[in-house]
Amino acid sequence: MVSLLRKYQKSLMIIITILIIIAFGFFYNGSRGGIDRAPGTQYIGKIYDRSISQTEADREVRKFEVARVLQMVDLQNALVGQAFTQEQALTNFILNSFVLRHEAARLQISPTDEEVKTGIMNTSLFQTNGAFDSEKYDKFVANFLTPNGFTATQLEELVRDDLRLKKIKELLGSTFIISPETFRTAYTQGFQKLDVSVIRFNQADFAKDVKISDDDIKKAFDAHPDNYKSEEKRKIKLVAFALSDTEKKLTGVERTSALQKVSDQANDFWQAMSGKNAKFDDLVAKFKAPVTEIPPFTQNTPDPKISSMPAVVDAAFHVTKDQPDSDPVQGENGYYVVHLEDIVPSKALTLEEARAQITEELKDSRAHEMLTLKASEARNKIDVDLKAGKSIADAAKAAGVKVETYTGLSLAEPNPEVPGSREIAGRASELADGAISEFIPSPDGGTLIRLDKREPIDEAKFEKDKAMLAPRLVDQRLNLVFADWLRKQRDEAKIQLPRTASSGQPQPPAP
Repeated sequence: MVSLLRKYQKSLMIIITILIIIAFGFFYNGSRGGIDRAPGTQYIGKIYDRSISQTEADREVRKFEVARVLQMVDLQNALVGQAFTQEQALTNFILNSFVLRHEAARLQISPTDEEVKTGIMNTSLFQTNGAFDSEKYDKFVANFLTPNGFTATQLEELVRDDLRLKKIKELLGSTFIISPETFRTAYTQGFQKLDVSVIRFNQADFAKDVKISDDDIKKAFDAHPDNYKSEEKRKIKLVAFALSDTEKKLTGVERTSALQKVSDQANDFWQAMSGKNAKFDDLVAKFKAPVTEIPPFTQNTPDPKISSMPAVVDAAFHVTKDQPDSDPVQGENGYYVVHLEDIVPSKALTLEEARAQITEELKDSRAHEMLTLKASEARNKIDVDLKAGKSIADAAKAAGVKVETYTGLSLAEPNPEVPGSREIAGRASELADGAISEFIPSPDGGTLIRLDKREPIDEAKFEKDKAMLAPRLVDQRLNLVFADWLRKQRDEAKIQLPRTASSGQPQPPAP
């Protein structure tokens, strides 16, 4: 295990360096929509009628990264919750950590030092052959925590939070049971095999027959001229800290080492750009960094030079004229810093400029109407024929549509050879045997689904799977119960997340 830690030490340094940069950027930078500090204040919000200091927030961000590296999945999942971005994940983790500790204290849950010690010793990263390895622990502190400004205290606090979570979940777990009937129902919903018939409708098949006249286009434009505007464009310079052609061929530790080098260069450049009176061109010359000029482009149609780098495109539309330089952005073979050169604002389009857009919108709208009408007519006719005793194949043929039949689909075990297998099984499981669904729209068309037959569950497989799946069902139910409990506690925590004055939102509260 020691060799493993040494092997990935530099990789961990890259991860933690970049994530801390991202974390603080999201958490404090107004242009990214996180929790903002107003100028001159050391407080970034309130919870339980007490202010959250910058120092406290810093500490929680550090713990978030330690939890990530130590793979404390249960703690992170529980506190991050339903987060779709890095900033949401950090915000949830920080606020929910405060709530967790507050409620643990209220419930008189206080992990002992001995429990914390045991928790650390049971961490897989610090074990060899199932036993605690003090050398691994010491090396982790010396080679990972200390170089990144951490101490063993953050690790101990994190384990203490993990113990609080486990104890609260134990209490919540005593409030419900999974009966044999409940487990069988859940197993049946997930694993029962379904025989299904599917009728697919492709909107493109209808769009090809749609004709749009000049009069149609003019009427649409005159009715809503404000709807037709050009997309905002960004002109940038892209500073690259990338691997050489030779280094791109490296693998394993050698590639990690090379990436560490360019990561350090990108970080040094970014920090220099953050300095007072820093000038972009001067620092580019000083660092001898390659710069690529990217002509104005939209977010939906980026320049070919960066079209394969969505993180760069995203960064280009987050920087502002006041903060023109992005944090280092990781790419496949290195790191990049985006420098904003110019913003081409959106403008109102003339009728001729908007013609193509209007034509496409009208085509889509009318094709969708035609598709929906056809699907409705087909469904009604098929339903009548099925009730009259016709087979699904004959009923579909009479309605002028093509039917696909599949056997043995299930929600928990999707068939990769069937497009949309999981979604089809999920919809079909809601139907009675022999019933046909209402039209189910999709971005490119839609479907009708008929449940032909439910196959009986395999009792032998059910008994075999029970020992493995029952604990998972308990965990899933417990996670839902905990999430609902946490939501209620947050509602009572009086959380305030003020914005900066420039955002037009309330100022941060006084401490």
